This record gives sequence, structure tokens and C-alpha cells, in this order.
Amino acid sequence: MEMTPPNKDANELDPKMGLSELVEFLRKKTSGVRTRHKRAVLLDAIFPFCCGYIKDALQKPQKESKEALVRVWETFTEVAKNVEWNDPFHDKLICLLLWTKEFDVLRKSLRPQERKTSSACDCDHLLGVMQNSWEELVFATHDTLTEQCNLASFTATALAIGTNDWIGITALWYLGEALETSDEKTMRLAPVTIIWIRTAGPKLLTFSMLKKKWSNQEIDQKALIDVAWIQIPGKLAQEGGVTYHGFSLERWMFWKSRFGMFAQDEDEEVRLWATDTVEYMTEFDSMLGYNMADEAKDESESLNVLRDKDENVKPSKYIDMVD
Repeated sequence: MEMTPPNKDANELDPKMGLSELVEFLRKKTSGVRTRHKRAVLLDAIFPFCCGYIKDALQKPQKESKEALVRVWETFTEVAKNVEWNDPFHDKLICLLLWTKEFDVLRKSLRPQERKTSSACDCDHLLGVMQNSWEELVFATHDTLTEQCNLASFTATALAIGTNDWIGITALWYLGEALETSDEKTMRLAPVTIIWIRTAGPKLLTFSMLKKKWSNQEIDQKALIDVAWIQIPGKLAQEGGVTYHGFSLERWMFWKSRFGMFAQDEDEEVRLWATDTVEYMTEFDSMLGYNMADEAKDESESLNVLRDKDENVKPSKYIDMVD
């Protein structure tokens, strides 16, 4: 009599998993996606989900289609949290995200009757998915800094390449939490904040120059997100004179001044990443032809002095401390 083959290890990624099984597998934070082969299996596993849920959404009524599209975004965020922030795999994940968007556009162009249905990348419910993912990490009772760095790499890249401007709301919320509430939080979340600035800095500055903001009327009530509340400046920002609810140059300069303050810290490591971030933000100012160097001098130490301290500082040195 033949023996029944043993079940697969629960820590092994099975490309035949259902979506719920895959998400649960990723949430267990196993080592199942750390090798190149297993990540290739992972891409093969989530590819049909993207196809299937896009088709499912396009074939359903408007209200039901958004719920189907939310599942696509949940899959991407769960995968992103499990891949190290500087791993090239994030590029493949972004490519798959862009492919999903193009597949959605192509299918609608071939099926005129579906053109009025929700879009995978214009669905405002993705804001709820992104926001919930970030809040779970930021307000967790255990250390989630690694997962935050991982998710920041994916989310900031998605924002930078123009996947969806709604992601800017999550960026504004995170930067507000990290830079506008307390010194302790600014220090703790610095690695994640630097990823946001380095990856999506030009986009964030563009939003600031255009005074980008969103209203609750622009989103579906089922998204359960108070967009107006999210955009209110934090206590420290308000004390610093920031009053506009949304992106603004005043807010951008306040963020820069926060890094400028830490550039004078007694701890050398803190001085290094803070100095580099100030310089990096100033480069963005120059790229867009908006010279804010004089204002920066009033809010923090002169940028010339900061450059003299260490010309070749890279924030990755500080980020790499995250295990």
C-alpha cells in the first residue's frame, strides 16, 4: 500500500494558492519569498489574480466592481511589505502594477460597454487599502520599521511614476505623522521618511508648489477615509506657521527645517542622514527652478555649512541599519 505524500511545508509558497491563502501566507512573515526562485514563483502566483480581478471588476456593476479591484491592491501591498526596501524585486512588482493598469485600459478600449466601470488605478478605494496598510504598521504595538521601509519603497515609487495621485494623501499623512508630531517619532521613523523623500521627492515638491489637496466629496463614502482630516497639519507644523490643509510650500519648508534641526544633533549618525536629506530636498528645489535656499537658512543651519560637514553622505547608511 502506497504512503500518502506529506503535505507541503506551510512555509513554502505554492503557485496554486488562492488569493486569500496567498495573502495569509505573506502576513505570516515567513522566509518563503527571500530567494530569487521563490519570488519568481510569487510573481507567477499574483499575475493571474491581477488578470482575474480586472476581468471580474469589468463584468460587474459599478458598485461591485470597486470591491473586486480592492483585492488587487491588497495583494500588491502585502507582497511589498515582505520584500526588502532596496531589493530589485520591487521594480518587477511596479512593472506588474503598471501592466495591470494597461490591461485595464486596453480591455476597456476593446469593450466600449465597460468604459464607465471603475478603473484599477483610478479607484479611490485603493486609498483605503493603502491607508489601512500604513496605519496598521505605524500604530502597531510591535516593531514594524522593516515592513514600513519595504512598503515605502513600493508606495513611493508608485506615486513617483504617476500610477495614481491619490497615493499622495497617504504620503502626506505619513510625513505628517513622522515630522509634525514629536521629535521622538521623527527619529524613529527617519529611515522610512528618507525613502519617501528620496524616491518621490520631486512629486511631493510638485504637489507642494501646486498646493495639492483633496476633498471628501471626491471619494466614495464606502472608502471610509476622512480625507479632510488626514490633510490637517500636525501640532508642530501648526506651531511653525503651517495653516494650509494639504500640500504647500510652507509645509515642504517645515519638513526641511525639521531635518535641518537634526543636522545639528550631537549624534554623528543623526547629523549625517539629516544633513543629506536637507541637501537632497534642496536639489529638488533647484531641479524645478524654485530657489528656496535663503528660506532654508532662516529655518536651519546654512546649507553651505552642512555640506562642509560631509560632502558624500548618503542616507542609505542610516536606512541599512534596519534589519
